[in-house]
Amino acid sequence: MALGAAGRGGTSQWSPASLSGSQPRALEVHEHLIRGNYAETESQDDMVTGERAVAGGPRASRSRAGRPSSRIPWMIWGAGRAWAWGSHGGLLELTDIGDRTIVRLSSSSLDPSGTRLRFERRVRGLAPQADEHVEQDLLTGRQTIEAPRSRPRAYGPNGVVLDVTMTASGPDHSTHWKYVLTQECSVIELPVDDRFGHNQTGPAAQFTSDGRHLALSHQTPDRQISGVTTVDLLDDQVERFDGVELVGSGCWSPDGSRLLVASSPGGYPEVLDTRLGSLTRLDTVIENPRDTPWLTLVGWIDDASLLAYRDVGARMHFIAVDVASGRRRDLFSVARPAPKSEISGVIMAQYVAQSSPASCALPPDRN
Repeated sequence: MALGAAGRGGTSQWSPASLSGSQPRALEVHEHLIRGNYAETESQDDMVTGERAVAGGPRASRSRAGRPSSRIPWMIWGAGRAWAWGSHGGLLELTDIGDRTIVRLSSSSLDPSGTRLRFERRVRGLAPQADEHVEQDLLTGRQTIEAPRSRPRAYGPNGVVLDVTMTASGPDHSTHWKYVLTQECSVIELPVDDRFGHNQTGPAAQFTSDGRHLALSHQTPDRQISGVTTVDLLDDQVERFDGVELVGSGCWSPDGSRLLVASSPGGYPEVLDTRLGSLTRLDTVIENPRDTPWLTLVGWIDDASLLAYRDVGARMHFIAVDVASGRRRDLFSVARPAPKSEISGVIMAQYVAQSSPASCALPPDRN
């Protein structure tokens, strides 16, 4: 890990004045329309599966209780319940996480490696401050009680861990934020003091799949969108992009050049090119807005495509969206595993989904 890491047990403090590109950058905005119907004929460049798209796509197996046998690319989560996408082409309800009435999941619960789940569990009869912080191995079911943290950690693919803490001091109780990277014996404090932000559909801190870049979402004291900071961990560069927040659980494109963002909570998704400082709006243009539910973008599965889903009727339909052309292709659908009011969303295990996009869809023998 670069960044001038200190020796054993030491902390290296960057000086923002010495960093390249640490000042906020004005964003250049471009308009780009995503057009097309949900069922279109597949081109040779379509990714994830090699079958021609059909209306609604093939149907996955019914959900059942179980434990995955390999790393999972994504999962559905809700009120104390989670359903992992299994390699057999169906959902596996993770019933061994515990009583759903005392388990609390979040959009940061699934580790990007697809092997661990982190959540809070109420201890009956005790105050919320006594909640257990649990890490569960998805493949073995083994649970470990972790030390409580005010903010969830972010885990890079190469062993780097990001811890975010906040302290208040002075008569006005002004807050100070600290972002610390740890890898083996190296500890580095990032030159960032902005309030840690919010991402409605994924973690507010995310690494690229190769571990080189880190993105942080920030918010103002009144919890409005502030901006995004990106850190190049190899070239010691910090960039700040104002007025946007991260979107999804796979916000980085695999090549580390673009981020999925939005300029308002729940607003239209946009692609931020971090090299050019430009924004491209992804306005979803549909023929009949009343009959076609909103697409929710989960994240990048390759440098050209995004995984998305729509919830309609009793099923959740998963779709691949081509960023350049806007063409959408139905991958498959699953029966919604719980009432709509109990489903919070879909989380991607970024390192799995981007290393093997085909794992996000049905196995070849099921198409």
